[in-house]
Amino acid sequence: MKKQMKFLTLALALFVGMTLTSCLDSDSDSTGYDGAGIVYVRHSMGVSYFADALGNIYYPTAESLNAIQANNPAFDMSSYRMAFIYYSWPDSESAPTLTQSYNIDLLSIQKIEVYDTEITSTQATMESSMPETSPLLPLNAGSSSSGFPAMYDSAMLMATIGYFVGSESSLQNHRVRVAYVDEEVDPSSTEMTLYLRHDRGSDEGTTYTNYFYGGINVSTAVQSFRAKTGNYPTRIVLKAKESQAATTVLPSTYTNYTVTYKAPSE
Repeated sequence: MKKQMKFLTLALALFVGMTLTSCLDSDSDSTGYDGAGIVYVRHSMGVSYFADALGNIYYPTAESLNAIQANNPAFDMSSYRMAFIYYSWPDSESAPTLTQSYNIDLLSIQKIEVYDTEITSTQATMESSMPETSPLLPLNAGSSSSGFPAMYDSAMLMATIGYFVGSESSLQNHRVRVAYVDEEVDPSSTEMTLYLRHDRGSDEGTTYTNYFYGGINVSTAVQSFRAKTGNYPTRIVLKAKESQAATTVLPSTYTNYTVTYKAPSE
């Protein structure tokens, strides 16, 4: 059995979804938190705060941030773009009923890696400029009922991203990139295809698995798609070469995930 280096439990996400959810029918003393979910991390004038897909804004209290910093001196939220958080309501705050701003006591936070789509003109350009040298683990965490991949909002596609590594120190050799191939789109296209590619660099090991939530920023690709078609895509097809076996050998075919696109309100 392979050792696991990092794994963010997905079970909770199946219940709370991908926006902040309050445990309105639960006693926070028994659960240890009032809510949890995936959020954007925003930064303005030296202040970091959270925003969910519904437009709610959440400001962590200074006391709760200090507590997290005390437990993890290396904690620095300034580099975060998305995160999975647990929180509780301060005594002066109540659970939200409308889209607005709230103060929260941040209990824990897990960084979510965000990958921007990169535009390539042709398949050949993608192959030469974005090396793909090792398979990814299943983007749905190995279960068709996981709910992943899925759109978070019109800009972000969420997936579980993972791959085998030789050691923790070799993580720095690995790179994940997302490609959009312009030649695959014509004026009549309704589906937009993205390729998730993994380069292991010089790491030849497969002793551990590195598995985590990932956000794919589709904004640039959607803009390019609209420039050619005049419309938003109706679906996004996410393609990856996957293997659950501990190997560095790429499969010959892609695994395809089709996700309904959530177009922004205009």
